[in-house]
Amino acid sequence: MRTIGRSFTGSTPDYATDCDYCGVKWHRSELKLDAAGLLACPDDAEGRVAVDLDRENAAGPTPQALPRGRTRR
Repeated sequence: MRTIGRSFTGSTPDYATDCDYCGVKWHRSELKLDAAGLLACPDDAEGRVAVDLDRENAAGPTPQALPRGRTRR
């Protein structure tokens, strides 16, 4: 088996790979790497991932989300 050496400076070929969410084959250039480190196709790229939701939950509630009369401690 031949591998690409360290001195390779050319462009990589556009190969077919699966979307990590729906499993459909796409060209690698059409997929985006999301915050979770998974490849997402254009149909799935706009959704929020668990990493984003965890960051928002860790930030805590906004003052507008708190009930009246209560303050954040």
